[in-house]
Amino acid sequence: MKLAVMSDFHLGYAYNTERREDSFIQAEEALQKAVELNADAILIAGDIFDSRIPSQDVLGRAISIFRKIRTPIIAIHGTHERRGKGLTNSVQLLEKAGLLKHVHCDTTILEIGTEKLALHGISGVPDDYARIVLEKFNPEPVQGALNILMLHQSIEPFLYTGQGKSTLKLTDLPKSFDLIVSGHVHWTEEKEYGNGKFIIPGSTVLTQMRKIEMEKPKGFYIFENKNLKFVPLETPRKFIYKALDFDNAKTSEVSDKVKSELSAIQGGDKKPLVRLILTGTLEQGFTAEDIQLGEIECQFRDKLILRLDKSRLGSKEILERREILERLKQKQLSVDELGLELLKKHLDELGYKDLNTVEKLLASLAEGDADNVRKLLTSRQDIS
Repeated sequence: MKLAVMSDFHLGYAYNTERREDSFIQAEEALQKAVELNADAILIAGDIFDSRIPSQDVLGRAISIFRKIRTPIIAIHGTHERRGKGLTNSVQLLEKAGLLKHVHCDTTILEIGTEKLALHGISGVPDDYARIVLEKFNPEPVQGALNILMLHQSIEPFLYTGQGKSTLKLTDLPKSFDLIVSGHVHWTEEKEYGNGKFIIPGSTVLTQMRKIEMEKPKGFYIFENKNLKFVPLETPRKFIYKALDFDNAKTSEVSDKVKSELSAIQGGDKKPLVRLILTGTLEQGFTAEDIQLGEIECQFRDKLILRLDKSRLGSKEILERREILERLKQKQLSVDELGLELLKKHLDELGYKDLNTVEKLLASLAEGDADNVRKLLTSRQDIS
């Protein structure tokens, strides 16, 4: 049995921009390639649509794409399609139109020749409930069948930031399946797990413009004889991700460097996607707001699709304070403890080196005792 495994088409993504065609073109390529490779069935791990309630135009185009596919399709819905209890979601609409089989907290059996597939599906649920739903469903392999568990969740350690929210770990998943497939994350992952394999097919369209999506191509998997083969897509736009670091730079230097980098990028039939991350420090007296990135975007609009990020660029003082706050946040301090740490830091910068009882100052500030605050600040010997 040969299966094509894919996920996260996000049909309708960026529909009111020049990228409005990308999600449809790439989803159709994936589905058509699966047919050309003689897949016996196609599995889709959620987020076929980008919106919970897609427009009629998007629904119509999706129906046209799926109507061309004669191979059986089994799908779950994802987090983008999830709706309230009792409400029909867009994947269920495709099922009502006879275009696929929708599975949620259920098992469907597909027989192809002498072989049998048991597909166990859990559609996207809020992360806080993922473990509860998995335990309640408690899928068990079907004897004599190829058993696949398909879900659409955040699963540690495969999180967007490495620190994202998840109530499921990979080790929480059952180990008795031939293949476990998870949607939701937009880049590919593949791992031996339990008695089989665990994969994340990734999205077919680039939506988040993360560095890892430049390093890992868009596509889908073929699963045959318990072996995996990745099939890359040919239609996605070229994606370039680059960080530019600055040290006490003039705003003109930043602008010139950005323009130089963008000028060196070759265009093509499709405008490349480019994300530049600007990091580091500016010369004293300037902030990232002083850099007119809008003018640069206009200059290269006909050549590139740009995303310029200057949120990590600023004066040395601002970046140092941001770093301090981040470190303190990671310590999980209380509000009072956080205030105390910051106060110690600032008093140290002002020359107050003996800070063992600086709690007195914090307590006075909290109580609004201005006289005692003034006394403590003007008499260093009292801060001991």
